[in-house]
Amino acid sequence: ECFVDSSMYIVKNSYSIIRYTENGSTFRDYPLALENRYIRGIKIMGGEKGELICAGLYSELARSGVGGTFFFKIDPESGILYDNQSQAFSPDMLALLVGMKEPMMSREELMKYRLTDLVLRKNGYGIMIAEQLFEQNYDTYNNLIVTCFDTTGQVYWSRVIPKRQNFDIRYLVQHEEEVG
Repeated sequence: ECFVDSSMYIVKNSYSIIRYTENGSTFRDYPLALENRYIRGIKIMGGEKGELICAGLYSELARSGVGGTFFFKIDPESGILYDNQSQAFSPDMLALLVGMKEPMMSREELMKYRLTDLVLRKNGYGIMIAEQLFEQNYDTYNNLIVTCFDTTGQVYWSRVIPKRQNFDIRYLVQHEEEVG
């Protein structure tokens, strides 16, 4: 089990990943900092060789939106970070989101995305899913950003999946579906 703690550091973009093992009887602290970036969401999973695989969303310092993705691994013995990669969202992806009327902080920054999943595939690639949190009481459109990292942490591909959660109440009543 792992978690990230940034409360004990004066520098606000310094973090500590704490790994508990052996039913919580042992723990190890892995300090880290993303240079000139804040972590806006992170998922951590164990790799096949005991390494920690970490991926997430970041923003530039003094910015509150989401500007791109990061990836790194932590060696369980030495605590050394490796395969450390970060990548801003591509201009093509941002243009697509602007065309979809995505609420954005600026042309380079998305707002309110929540990291939901990080999955290791059989080929060693990782899939990260982030969901938009755009709250309204009707016809909600919560897009997904799905990013695939190769075994070294490079972004292999990234896609926007439009997620439409609107429905026609007349259809549900006509087919005796439960609304709730």
